[in-house]
Amino acid sequence: MTSTIDNEIKLNFYYGEPPVSFSFVQYEKIEELVPKLPGIYVWRLRALPENESDLAEILLNLHNTKKIQAQVKGHLKYHYKGTLKRELEINTDFNNSSFFRSAIHLANHPIYIGISKNLNKRLVTHKGQFENFLDDENNVSVPDGEIRADTYEESANFGKRLGSFWVNNGRKPQTMLYVNYLVHPNAGDLDFSEISSEIRDVEYFLNRTLTPIFGRR
Repeated sequence: MTSTIDNEIKLNFYYGEPPVSFSFVQYEKIEELVPKLPGIYVWRLRALPENESDLAEILLNLHNTKKIQAQVKGHLKYHYKGTLKRELEINTDFNNSSFFRSAIHLANHPIYIGISKNLNKRLVTHKGQFENFLDDENNVSVPDGEIRADTYEESANFGKRLGSFWVNNGRKPQTMLYVNYLVHPNAGDLDFSEISSEIRDVEYFLNRTLTPIFGRR
């Protein structure tokens, strides 16, 4: 069973074990609701009512490479190389589909996973970078691979990378974005140095197994 209290999501499996809980926050409520405590966070996307197709198109663009360079070896030592374009027929017309809007959360893939000593500060920074990129007409797109993955620079510039993608994909409403976060259970009792190793190990594991979209770019 799932229950929510304010911005908390609680999963109770009723096997005599404690429930699993984490929090979520709407894009515009990040500054107000996210605590200034250490933990892990996940940026996600949702579908807006009556505009569900916007999310379908964004996810298709995020998950699929439109073209690749390929090289093929044939008979008699012939070699072939060139550009292969994606041929994929998939319906993205889900406008006014409340079923799609709900179903997407059954398997909602993370777009970015990160950690911070101060969740509020880190998420506000991401949000600020994102909005600054959208507001600055002189900004140019950030090429894939420009920022090396799994580095401090990558985390520090996530908002810029997200802004670049957003501009190139029609500047959809920013309220499509939201964040799940989990404060470390001992955040208020132990020094950060005593819990930082566990937080980093969990983030490393999640990034390697769940491969968030912007973690692959």
